[in-house]
Amino acid sequence: MCVKKTRECKTSFFLGGAGNDSKIAWVKWESILLPYGAGGLNLGSLKSKNWALICKWWWRFKSETTSLWVKVIKSIYGPSGGFELVNDSHVSSSTWANIVKAGGVVDSLGLSFRDSFIKSVGNGSTTSFWNEVWLGDVTLKSRFKRLHKLETNRDAAVSERVTWDGSKMAGTWCWSRLPERRASKRAD
Repeated sequence: MCVKKTRECKTSFFLGGAGNDSKIAWVKWESILLPYGAGGLNLGSLKSKNWALICKWWWRFKSETTSLWVKVIKSIYGPSGGFELVNDSHVSSSTWANIVKAGGVVDSLGLSFRDSFIKSVGNGSTTSFWNEVWLGDVTLKSRFKRLHKLETNRDAAVSERVTWDGSKMAGTWCWSRLPERRASKRAD
């Protein structure tokens, strides 16, 4: 009789051994994953289920912007939650960092993970102007570093920087000093 931990009991049942004893497996893992009708236990792919759960965390972060856990993640990893570090190999190994890195793994498979999520801006009060990816795969603060440095409120929401009067859109800027135009370099 198996009185050990539940996980060990299940493992020993499927693998045909107990404790340190190594015996022949009773059932092929591929067979366990099959649907009931095909003689399996209908578990499905555990790897696929794990990916689905990771994707759900991405979605929840993007949609539950006022939740306490989202605020905690933002306080640790910054306003974008560390998503700009998806392909950075120097990211820490915390659980959240692993969730963020998962997007890079999906991207490496040829699927655009980030493009699978569309954020509704709504009235713009909960959407960051500088820290969201608007075009391509880079945030505005990364694309326009010089302007971001001049910004007085680097965590400004869209509603603080863009106004809409029903017919036209206008920008509302708060610079620490006026931006200077850079002279273009000419080849002589």
